[in-house]
Amino acid sequence: MPIKLHGKSYLTVTERLNMLHKEHKKDYSLETLATIDNGQYILIKAVLTIGNKVYTGHGLGDLKSGPKICESTETHAIGRCLAAYGLFGDEFASANEIQDYNKQISTQEFPDEAQSTGATQKQLNFIKKLCNEQSLSYEDEIVGIDSVQQASEKIEDLKAANEELQSSY
Repeated sequence: MPIKLHGKSYLTVTERLNMLHKEHKKDYSLETLATIDNGQYILIKAVLTIGNKVYTGHGLGDLKSGPKICESTETHAIGRCLAAYGLFGDEFASANEIQDYNKQISTQEFPDEAQSTGATQKQLNFIKKLCNEQSLSYEDEIVGIDSVQQASEKIEDLKAANEELQSSY
């Protein structure tokens, strides 16, 4: 069942694989190849072959970003490969990829912005996450935030807008 994120439907990679297997049983080949660049990044290429047609997808992961990065990067590559074949919801990216991206954004630090706005780092991370969910410009949304209180008010405004957006679907 598709997952609703940011008002759009995303299929998980598992759902895409199940659809592929249902359509083609075992009459396909799906392979992945990993390459590590300077010990910092991992690039995974997924290749789906059905008959004489070939579909590819890539995933790039930062090896310093935590445990299971190889597995999640491979999942992203497979999801994009299956999307290239035509198995996707409203968007090319998979639900897995969007969820991982949101986790990454929520833990990313922006120290210069925290000092210049007066907001806490946690508040800025949350504002960035909410802006991403609503396709808003983060830079535009933090203009004029000079205190923790103003950041809290901005978060409440963005949360309310997000709830309204979600309820309209």
